[in-house]
Amino acid sequence: MTLQTRTPNRSLARGFSLIEVMISMLMAAMLTVVMGNVFIASQVTRKAQDALSEVQNNGRIAISWLRHDLRMSGHTSRTHSRSPIKVTEVAAMTPVITNNCFTTATQAFDWAFAILPLATGDPAPMVFGVDNVTAANNVFSGCIASADLQAGSDLFSMHYANSDSIDDPDLIDGNVYIESGIGGMVIFQCDSDGAACKGNLTDARTDPSGVVTHTLVSRAYFVRSWGNVAGDGIPTLVRVSLLANGVTTQEPLIQGVTSLQVIYGIDTDSDGLPNQYVSAAQLPTFNSMAGAVSWARIKSVQFAVLMQSTTPDVSRNPANQTFDVGGTNVQLAGSFVGQVFGTTVAVRNPSIRISG
Repeated sequence: MTLQTRTPNRSLARGFSLIEVMISMLMAAMLTVVMGNVFIASQVTRKAQDALSEVQNNGRIAISWLRHDLRMSGHTSRTHSRSPIKVTEVAAMTPVITNNCFTTATQAFDWAFAILPLATGDPAPMVFGVDNVTAANNVFSGCIASADLQAGSDLFSMHYANSDSIDDPDLIDGNVYIESGIGGMVIFQCDSDGAACKGNLTDARTDPSGVVTHTLVSRAYFVRSWGNVAGDGIPTLVRVSLLANGVTTQEPLIQGVTSLQVIYGIDTDSDGLPNQYVSAAQLPTFNSMAGAVSWARIKSVQFAVLMQSTTPDVSRNPANQTFDVGGTNVQLAGSFVGQVFGTTVAVRNPSIRISG
């Protein structure tokens, strides 16, 4: 018997050739590059969407803050809409506010006592503002450092009575209050606790319907050129508030507010409705009723804010953009996502009531 040997199948034992390995590696590399590009693109898109969502959310919050205080501005509790305003201060007591937002006693508009007119019985506004506030026109320099102001942005303030009334025994020394009745109101700062606080009032309300006392709310809004750390370059909407003890404090509200622009609707024919909108620079002395245009004739406020994302969007081209912010062209430098938000708010502003 002849034994036959079986020749092994060499093709079954053969490995990959060098060319096949190189082709496989090239295909894997190409697939990796494609997947990497898809991942990078998705990351860029996600960051852009996050930036837009941040801008829209912060914009709505900023509008909500501003709108709330503006709607309250001019609220004086019981003072009738057609009653004369007779505002005085406590006898033998000048308005003494720590961190007063004004640098000299001769400036016409005093922070906490903004409703006090130059003479008893004159009308006085509940809303006040400054266009393009700078070191030169920053009347709030006592508590707002000019170096912190965002260039090209406006500033405005408002005043109103807190919604909760206060009984005389609960009055606190140093706090600022409004006493309001149908015939008018008086603004005063306590020099003692309890009912003794009102002992020096020269024009206390004696209305037959009775009077009520509320805490005076005084606030100002402006855009600061930094957020939480000075020099970080994140513009922020800031609110300055008069505290209960007579000092002022700054509250950073929303980051990314790069511009605040405000115009004022004025009533020029005494029908109670705004006839035209003007800037703060176009308004003359605020307590004058002689002119057709006056701070005392403000019936509505129209404001707009330019929001920017807190981080740049590298996919944006060109980087710099120009936005129409309430009629003012504002350039947003850098590759930030930007969007404009705005609204118009009717204000009570009882200063339109004619005294006498």
